[in-house]
Amino acid sequence: MTYCCTADVDVTKWLMDMQRLYTTLCGLKVEHMTNREFALAILDLMPQDSTWTSFVSGLRDKLYDADTWGLPFHSVVLISCIQDEYWCHHKDDDKAQSSVSQHVTKL
Repeated sequence: MTYCCTADVDVTKWLMDMQRLYTTLCGLKVEHMTNREFALAILDLMPQDSTWTSFVSGLRDKLYDADTWGLPFHSVVLISCIQDEYWCHHKDDDKAQSSVSQHVTKL
């Protein structure tokens, strides 16, 4: 995967695109990528800047903790956490706020 999310990208839109790509991939053959592999791909492709690095590291720790305890880790939970964090960073930005609202209503 090379569809990286950069600092100037609307993270909510990027996550929706990633989910759409994963759904299409699973429609072809479920074994192509597990939910866990998809979650790791999202974390690997997140922006590598000071705003996101620590947050993504914490999510990665949660994923590995779930593995250690044999608990499932669902990408939908990961996506929700990232969307919440994005909203917190841009809650006062009218453009980002309307973008988040538009994407949420599409779900």
